[in-house]
Amino acid sequence: MAERLLFQSVGDRLDLVADPVREVIQEWRNAEWIGEVRVAEIDPVHAGGADLCEYYGLDIRTGGNCVLVKSKRGSQVRKASCLVPVATRADLNGLVKRTLGARQVSLMAREDAVAESRMEYGSITVIGLPEEWPVLVDSTLAEAKEVIIGSGRVNAKLQLPGAALVAMSKAIVLEGLGSPATTP
Repeated sequence: MAERLLFQSVGDRLDLVADPVREVIQEWRNAEWIGEVRVAEIDPVHAGGADLCEYYGLDIRTGGNCVLVKSKRGSQVRKASCLVPVATRADLNGLVKRTLGARQVSLMAREDAVAESRMEYGSITVIGLPEEWPVLVDSTLAEAKEVIIGSGRVNAKLQLPGAALVAMSKAIVLEGLGSPATTP
């Protein structure tokens, strides 16, 4: 039998979210959907996508992975985030490149991702990232009744409706952003 997560109102457990996430949540305190934003403490050993879903008995279709990318066009460097379903990969060389108008897109180095997001590796989330970073969201997550994403701290996850996620992050919703992951 899988462990179960105990989701609580994020306002009651701000200690489970990273500072930049907390700052944004405090800005949202009067939003009509804030009651639907919840947080649960997790075992950090099981923080990663598919493992998290399997260990806690979650529907894999509710999980979202945040990927931070760096795009280049000439001397211009732009950073962005992609939120894709668990068990998929962000279409960096196709859809992401076209959307960002880039010649080259690559994953942000782990050290840079942690430093620039001010979040813990394994739970970086689209909420609380620098304002100038585009937030690209796979349409299946935007349309989901609920989505499980990082909280910025590796010992917790957020749960929120996909529609609220899109409204909160002013996301760019893209069909097919996450493509099936292939194994070597």
